[in-house]
Amino acid sequence: MALALANSSAVLAQLNASGPSVNLNAVINPRLAVAVSPGTVNFQLFPGGGVSRGDNPLTITTAWNLRAGTNNVSLFGYFSSAAAALTNGGSANIPSSRVRGSVNGGPFIAFTQNSPFGAGRSLRIFRQPIRRANRIGQRNDTLNLQINTVGLLLPFGTYTGVLHIQARAI
Repeated sequence: MALALANSSAVLAQLNASGPSVNLNAVINPRLAVAVSPGTVNFQLFPGGGVSRGDNPLTITTAWNLRAGTNNVSLFGYFSSAAAALTNGGSANIPSSRVRGSVNGGPFIAFTQNSPFGAGRSLRIFRQPIRRANRIGQRNDTLNLQINTVGLLLPFGTYTGVLHIQARAI
């Protein structure tokens, strides 16, 4: 009996304090991301002109998590200058009209299209309609590149340039 009384007094001594509440907030922001590999494409240009293909295709992954009301995602490749997509650092340039891209094995098309990022120096890689079912999504594309120097009188040397890849959701 003494044991029973000791246990009951221990139970009666327990107290629970009411504590403050904690509000929790979690946010997932809209996201649009592009990854490209490899980071460099090399070309062996022909003396006197020719069509040179890049040594590696670009693999492009575009991923998104978008708000309701977004109608499409587009991906563009573009150069900073239509007149000088590649340059030897001096007076010789290869214009963007001489650089061509083939998207997912399609025909080669010159970088002469307009985009939100550059008029007359772009190529649209894709336009993906967005609906409720694909507001969260991802796609992979390949872009093969070639340079056509037929008719260009280019001096020997190294020509460098930067192809920008950028996505847009509207």
